[in-house]
Formats: sequence, C-alpha cells, structure tokens
Amino acid sequence: MEFTTLILPPATLLAEAWMMTVVYGAMFHVAATEYFAGRTDVTLPAYSDVPTGPEPHQLLQDEILGIRHPATTPPGGGEITRGFGIAFHERFVPMDIDYAAAYDSVIVDG
Repeated sequence: MEFTTLILPPATLLAEAWMMTVVYGAMFHVAATEYFAGRTDVTLPAYSDVPTGPEPHQLLQDEILGIRHPATTPPGGGEITRGFGIAFHERFVPMDIDYAAAYDSVIVDG
C-alpha cells in the first residue's frame, strides 16, 4: 500500500478542463453536422476557433504535482518496488529516507 498526495492548482485544472471542452465541442459539432446533413430547415452555428495557448508545458512547467510514499511492504513480502518520491510534469524524482537515523524529541510550547 502507498499514499499518494496530489497537488491540483485551480488555474491548471481550469485550463485542462477548457482544453477538454474544445475537444468535446468539436465532436458534438461533427455529430450534429452529420445528423442534420441535407436538412434545409436547420442552420448550425459556426464552430468556435481552437485556442492557441497556453500550452500544457507552459502551465505545468516545474510545479510539483504529487508525492508518493509507501506505507507497507508488499503482501507477499520482499522489497518495495515503488519508493518515496516527488512527481513533476515530465519526471519523477526518487528520494531515499533513512529511517534508522531518526531520533526522539520533545516539543515544548512556551
């Protein structure tokens, strides 16, 4: 088992949703054109222009998109194959945590 935390910036989600609406809009426009072909009593609106930007790599750049952390060992035992790390748009950076170097501490308020 592993924990995965995703970081979902609203601006990026809105931009990706906008890109998906363009694709769905094109699909429905083509479907309507084929469905109403030959009918003179129906006028289809013109299809809207395709946006030219921003592109996904401009939005995502080097933002951290998520963090993965194994919580248990595999059910059959053995080594963990998917270790801790940080996910970026185009790469994953593995990290090694030395749990043996941990030590106890006490936090005192005031």
